Amino acid sequence: MRAGKLIGKIGVGLAAALLAIGAHPGAAFAAPLPALDLRYAGPRRTLMGNLVGGYALANLTLSARRLLHGLEASASAYNLFDKSYADPGGAEHVQDSLPQDGRSFRVKVTASF
Repeated sequence: MRAGKLIGKIGVGLAAALLAIGAHPGAAFAAPLPALDLRYAGPRRTLMGNLVGGYALANLTLSARRLLHGLEASASAYNLFDKSYADPGGAEHVQDSLPQDGRSFRVKVTASF
């Protein structure tokens, strides 16, 4: 489905934006860098004709490359403002709408040698 397509009498709006700050290319070790991911979905109809509301989400990630030799780390917060929302279920689902996760966190450390 493409953005702006009408489903019933509801127009679907989808948008995403990513703001990331890059490291100085000559830096030997990088300080944590922020990235803000913004997503929007307008109201949508389910297969049964019901309506799931639109939502806007913000995700934030701090990442550090070259933290130490061969070590990278990142910490992310998803659904930063703990928005309660659902997406329409597909034909393969029993549910008409699928509630999505609230705020969640992830920490990742990668070592290469």
